Amino acid sequence: MPTAALQAGQVVLDSFRLERQLGAGTYAIAYLAQQLGTDRRAVVKVPHPHLLAGPHGREIRRRFGVEARAATRVSHPNLVTVYTVGETEQGIPAIAMEFVDGEPLSTRLNAKAPLPIDQLGALGEQLGEALLALHQAGIVHRDLAPGNVMVRNGTSGLVAKLLDFGVAKLLDAPTRTLGPMGTPGYLAPEQLQGQVTPRSDVYSLGAILWWALTGRERPDDYADGSLRAQLGASQGPDPLSLRPNAPPRLAAVISRMLVPAHEHRLDVDAFLGEWRAALAATAAPQLVPRSGSWSGSDEHRRTTPLRSPTVAVVVGNSILRTLTASYLDSRGDLDIVTCDARELTRANPGTYAAAVLDADLPGVDIRELLQVLSECHEELALVVIGSAEQADTYWAAYGATAFVKLPEELEQLRGVVYGAVGRGLTTGALSSGRLSVPVVEGLRARGQLHASLNGFIGDMPQWIGDLQVALATEPERASAPCRQLLASAESLGLRDLARLARAACAFLSRNDFEGAAAFAVALEREYHEVFPEVFELMMNSGPVETTTT
Repeated sequence: MPTAALQAGQVVLDSFRLERQLGAGTYAIAYLAQQLGTDRRAVVKVPHPHLLAGPHGREIRRRFGVEARAATRVSHPNLVTVYTVGETEQGIPAIAMEFVDGEPLSTRLNAKAPLPIDQLGALGEQLGEALLALHQAGIVHRDLAPGNVMVRNGTSGLVAKLLDFGVAKLLDAPTRTLGPMGTPGYLAPEQLQGQVTPRSDVYSLGAILWWALTGRERPDDYADGSLRAQLGASQGPDPLSLRPNAPPRLAAVISRMLVPAHEHRLDVDAFLGEWRAALAATAAPQLVPRSGSWSGSDEHRRTTPLRSPTVAVVVGNSILRTLTASYLDSRGDLDIVTCDARELTRANPGTYAAAVLDADLPGVDIRELLQVLSECHEELALVVIGSAEQADTYWAAYGATAFVKLPEELEQLRGVVYGAVGRGLTTGALSSGRLSVPVVEGLRARGQLHASLNGFIGDMPQWIGDLQVALATEPERASAPCRQLLASAESLGLRDLARLARAACAFLSRNDFEGAAAFAVALEREYHEVFPEVFELMMNSGPVETTTT
């Protein structure tokens, strides 16, 4: 049984002379080698001898032989080339592959993330196509991570090459008894149960793109046990929670790649289709290499910028109009225009993709307006907003696409409008990511984060209760707790909570206590939605810091 590592100067696999050890991981050792009779440099990888001597050595050896040979049949510009596989004289399985110049993706992300859109697009598309080639050959990479990707700047932009395909699967966890494998933060939840599917690679690629888009690496959710808790969840995290100004279409795709339940996760074919569509919808023209060639003859295509859909907001009440427009505009991928009913009916067909119409428009028969719009603007999606009492009307009979109760269903308005204009919405919960990252990091830098979060959690329920009691008994005294709610929400950058509080304060300033009461209920609901995120951040922010002066 082999017990010793290979030595410099040794010739393995008939023609590869080892020059020096490049590195060693948990499962394998990599050597720089020169192929005899050529100028070609190569990398020779072998499993650690102690793994072969362990209880699973026979299975590791068997699967290495079967699957490494299968890997030699895969050829793609963004995959490292495998030259040959076999055994050393000591009986150690070995694989010789292309030596790739460039820098590890982890190095670039540490230094430059978030990446520019052209580099982000190229990275996702090229690695996606590399995975597609692997999956079509029946190979799951199983350990896709920034350390296993090399990048360089080609003539048409970033070019990426995936290393070690198949090797991670060959060298680790051939049976469930070996436990989960993969790089923390890039490990798919199902791998904890010994299950590996092609969509496990999509999860890992999603984690890479998360870092490239947000500038923040995914947390080690394996070590802290939270990865196991995610098993079966059907919604992925929202990158906009870390970078609110990121392109929302790209963020939505990444969120769907990170869905914990693999049966609800995108496969690589679906990812490539959605990724290319998201890139094409970005506002600025980008150069996106399709399959970057490491030799320098990179193929590329230029995407065509598409204008964001324009949505008309036709709401009579100025407070509701401002609130509705700000909610729809918060992700930045819709062009929101406020106008009146006359402007909407006189607009040329195709000017607007959708219209949000207030059921209480003063001086307007909303049913008649819907019928006129549906006849003259057949492609226009019509969303009606109104009170609970108006929900009983059969709005579809007048041409409406949907009805949304306000403020009770304000959170659903985005999803309804996005669906009406054919836009995908990030699968993460809408409440996720409402904490402003710049505000939170500013509090952290000043040593005030933990105290601010703790104060918010302690005081907010009391202020909500005071507001509701005042509205029910002494409405003229409701402004004080409402202003406290607004100040507290703004201090943490809780944008949606602050919008609701600001609207409630505006209704109170007009002595519209009924409108303010409706928003008080919405405030309480929003607080319960955002509480888990605030509480988790407080628990992870450490003990109460000393406030600097």
